Amino acid sequence: MRTIIYNYEFPTSIKKMLVNYRDMVNYLLNYAVENRINSSYTLRDENKKWFKSNYNYASHYLHSASSQASAMYKSYKSVLKKGRKTKKPVQHKLVAKLDQMIARYEIKEDGILVKITIQPRNIYRFVVPYKHKNIEKYLGSKIGEITITANKVCLPFRYEVKKQKKNETVGIDLNFNNLTLSYDNGTTKVIDLSDITKVQNNMFKKQKKIQQKLSINPQKLKKLNDKYKNREKNRIKDRLHKKANEVIGEVGDRNMVFEDLTGIRKQKKDSKVFNRRLSRWIHYRLKQFIVYRSKSKIIEVNPRGTSKRCSGCGSEVNNPTWKVSYCSKCKRFMDRDGNASINILNIGHKLLWGAPLPPNVVTSLISSWTLNDVQKKNIGESL
Repeated sequence: MRTIIYNYEFPTSIKKMLVNYRDMVNYLLNYAVENRINSSYTLRDENKKWFKSNYNYASHYLHSASSQASAMYKSYKSVLKKGRKTKKPVQHKLVAKLDQMIARYEIKEDGILVKITIQPRNIYRFVVPYKHKNIEKYLGSKIGEITITANKVCLPFRYEVKKQKKNETVGIDLNFNNLTLSYDNGTTKVIDLSDITKVQNNMFKKQKKIQQKLSINPQKLKKLNDKYKNREKNRIKDRLHKKANEVIGEVGDRNMVFEDLTGIRKQKKDSKVFNRRLSRWIHYRLKQFIVYRSKSKIIEVNPRGTSKRCSGCGSEVNNPTWKVSYCSKCKRFMDRDGNASINILNIGHKLLWGAPLPPNVVTSLISSWTLNDVQKKNIGESL
């Protein structure tokens, strides 16, 4: 369904009809509230005599007004069921939703001819011009119930929209040294970024030596710093392009879910080493390169709790190291980055498709990121 709204100033006869239509809706609404009538058909049938004695409009106006009043009463009733206090519903605006027995249309060369039956054998005609950019695409479809106000007309086209193909989704946890990927088909992948951090570490050591040796010569110090700074920038940029291509080649046309890391550098800690790594983290530029190259849908989710929450049971995990997480409820040691990528994927899957990951997919991903004894030994931790 696609609705196109046009500005149109209606004459006095239509505006008078809109005022009477509003009064009809309010009367029927009060009747529905007092008698607790949900059905628009029951509301219409019980008020036929009242309508004929008070108005000389076409009988289908009663049908349209009953439908509108019934919808408002159902909405009011649902609010009361939730335990909320609300005022009795009243329609204030001059708006009428006219069914196809009252408002008909014809496709003409100069526009859409709309015919509104006010009273029997009293029809108001007006032409809606073809001004909308997509009007040609919609003309082959049917027009639903036309809605009018005092100065607007809304034409709802029943336009068939092709169903969106449900592409696979991947959750990406962006870390200092790697990208951890979890797919909604149960597979996982790690993309190494250590060559970028290696360039940064080497540059830091080089700057430190230059600072120590040339602290008494500020001009030469600045010249050398600028030289090596540009060299580091170009090397990192080259590696970022290559890593972005690697990610696109691995992910393909899948939807990508990233963490929204805006303001992450403000979360500094007492550790100078950690703060230094955080200040030169290239997460934003790498994400930019990936977004620029990718044709897939990319969303960002709130990263809060993605590393602290167990992807299997949802309880808070123990973090004996920065690399391993232990869930005391599941009795399982997991790669911390892998656990975070599953949580990121699960949040993104809910946003994209309105449902969490299937249990079998979660189980498969958790088993991929669960550490065995050999892996724990390689990490070098006494757990």
